[in-house]
Amino acid sequence: MSYDPSQDQYPKDQFGPTSSNQCLRLPAHVKVTFIGTEKDCEILRSLTGKDMVGMDSEWRPQMTKFDVMRPALLQLSDENNAYLIDLIALANSQVLD
Repeated sequence: MSYDPSQDQYPKDQFGPTSSNQCLRLPAHVKVTFIGTEKDCEILRSLTGKDMVGMDSEWRPQMTKFDVMRPALLQLSDENNAYLIDLIALANSQVLD
């Protein structure tokens, strides 16, 4: 099956350069929330049942061949909200699990 943009129910991305150095900006209506404590994790329930949730992650740099590679930041978003989850601060959190 090939992708047909005319059949896509979701709007096109609205990202664009902010300056000559080609940085991207989120659409103005997207609210960014940092999740760094167990109390903050409750807001993530708002993603339950969404038609589409985007996900990305950032990793700690590996300084030596003996370093354990673990994600440092998890990014989850829907059409109106982006959540930046500090996985280092919440590494031992049963609430996040």
